[in-house]
Amino acid sequence: TAKSLDTDYIISGSAKAWLLASNAAVLTNSLNISSGTDNGTGNYTFAFSNSMGNGNYSPTAITANDVSNFVLNTARATGSVQNKVSNDAGNLADDVTTAHILGDLA
Repeated sequence: TAKSLDTDYIISGSAKAWLLASNAAVLTNSLNISSGTDNGTGNYTFAFSNSMGNGNYSPTAITANDVSNFVLNTARATGSVQNKVSNDAGNLADDVTTAHILGDLA
């Protein structure tokens, strides 16, 4: 019916977390992200408010400002995801980061 959603879509088809963070891992806006940690230049860890069911989820992240920087999701855990921002030369670089997490919550 109008304005109704199949619960399978909510469970399986929508992002379980997303974030927009500054280049110091400070959250600007987020869903299901409790905090960000700046591990050093271009290395950020984001903790989930509600854990994922396992480490086999799909994180997709990009930088928001510099088209020559890109993000690697280097570590996935049920309670957090780690993103590393690199430039074309392969060096870690600070940049604003966005991410979407798809998978199953615990």
